[in-house]
Amino acid sequence: MAACTKSLEQRISELEGKYAGEPGIVVCAGPSLRTVPDEWLTSFANAFCVNAAYRWYQQQGAPMPQYSVSVDGCFWQFHPDAKDVFPEERRFWLEGAQLRQHYCWPIITDYRLQHAQGIICDGSSAHAALHLALIAECSPIYLVGADQQLGVNGEVYAMADEKPHLAPETHELGFQGMGAGFQKLAELTEWGRIIDCSIEGKLTCFKKGQPWKNS
Repeated sequence: MAACTKSLEQRISELEGKYAGEPGIVVCAGPSLRTVPDEWLTSFANAFCVNAAYRWYQQQGAPMPQYSVSVDGCFWQFHPDAKDVFPEERRFWLEGAQLRQHYCWPIITDYRLQHAQGIICDGSSAHAALHLALIAECSPIYLVGADQQLGVNGEVYAMADEKPHLAPETHELGFQGMGAGFQKLAELTEWGRIIDCSIEGKLTCFKKGQPWKNS
């Protein structure tokens, strides 16, 4: 496969409005991902996979999501096979300079940012994935596996063989600090466009729902 010659900025520009009016999904790796039916999870053409959540698809033998999103500078080092799973044009692996941190948020009134303004993110790759899905104009956007808490048995991830890089207590503290980014994205988006499918999760800024139960 030929190397991708387009810059990240160009690819974000091309993503603008690409899936207008089409449903999208942002897939995180929290333990509640196990509660989502595989056939529903894999039915989306427009899927933004956060960090190591692609490992869940591998374990289920399911087709890979369309895009990989990470703001973790060590992500590809911990998961070198991700470079083989996702071609470069489908990777949104964002450097710190390409992010829009919380100290700039007061001046942001619309998620349709100029490219130079970067992506809304504060500590979680899920922020960036949600923002990219909004830029693509997906509607609605389903958020799965974003628990903001540990699983009932203290699990950090849905994947049985995924080992946390930090102690569970550290993860729990980190999760608590990520809520501001989700809240900012909720403020910029009409109510109900983003649907949080983690019913027992700690996020409260998005509409809750499990649409597979209504299909």
